[in-house]
Amino acid sequence: MTDDSEARVRALDHTADIGLEIEGPSLESVIAGAAVAMTRLMLGDVRPPAHELRTFEVAGAEPSLLLRNVLRELLFLHAAEGFALARCHVVLLGQRPDLRARCRARGGTPSGPPDTEIKGVTLHGLVAELRDAGVWYARVIFDV
Repeated sequence: MTDDSEARVRALDHTADIGLEIEGPSLESVIAGAAVAMTRLMLGDVRPPAHELRTFEVAGAEPSLLLRNVLRELLFLHAAEGFALARCHVVLLGQRPDLRARCRARGGTPSGPPDTEIKGVTLHGLVAELRDAGVWYARVIFDV
């Protein structure tokens, strides 16, 4: 199980969209870091409570698609139920081509409306890969 605190995140400027670059020691930490960072992009300075637990599993044929599917599930929870992520733990359950992740998302309903509405997680420029020195790197662009 990995906590988002292990990942380094950097915001990206992108025409009409918002992007993130994430680095971490594991794919799990990169996914968790991206999930928390996406929520911070949406909510700005508002921090959601962490009293609700949502657990879900997603699949993806490759790491980048797994990352996208986790983020899409969290966007769905936010849009459908008002759930905003405070903390995220990710565990990998399979290997390619049956790559899966179990996510334990802690969060709740934020005290105010989002600063930025994220409509979707694009495939444009989507990357999640193991780089030199065993560092995982990801880039994700959000449609706003």
